[in-house]
Amino acid sequence: SNVNVNWSTASEINNEYFLVERSSDGINFETVSCVNSRNGNSATTQFYQYVDMNLNPAVYYYRIKQVDFDGSYAFSVVRTINLTENNALDVNSVYPNPFTNVVNVNINLVVASTVEIIVSDINGREVKHIVKDMNEGLANFEINTADLVNGAYYETVKAQGETQTHKLIK
Repeated sequence: SNVNVNWSTASEINNEYFLVERSSDGINFETVSCVNSRNGNSATTQFYQYVDMNLNPAVYYYRIKQVDFDGSYAFSVVRTINLTENNALDVNSVYPNPFTNVVNVNINLVVASTVEIIVSDINGREVKHIVKDMNEGLANFEINTADLVNGAYYETVKAQGETQTHKLIK
């Protein structure tokens, strides 16, 4: 099996490269790839991807180590991928969070399916609803949120009987 590792930066200052790190226990990580920064300094969103190929069925943990030109670094949150289950839906990222006028939802579909994205306010009232037929593979949904008032929201993605929910702040 393959794992698509996707990430983005809202901006970059003195960014030299990223290390994609993988672990089988969530504690001890090894570097599986080095991805150079596209620009080093950028005020616009930059998108990156690495495909970790030919993995055995198991649970894997991934994180990104962002390294600056001066050697300083920071880690992303750790993401868990379970290759022992037949996951039809994988929400790779939801960004930016907090958001202003747009929320991006990156998903990976194992099979072509109808994808439903629902944004609800903190009281469960639906404020956005998108339904789209998608091919298998990677897809990015850009949701216009300029009309939403400041506050907490939940973004829910549904496909192939699976549901994933994330909390968002505007």
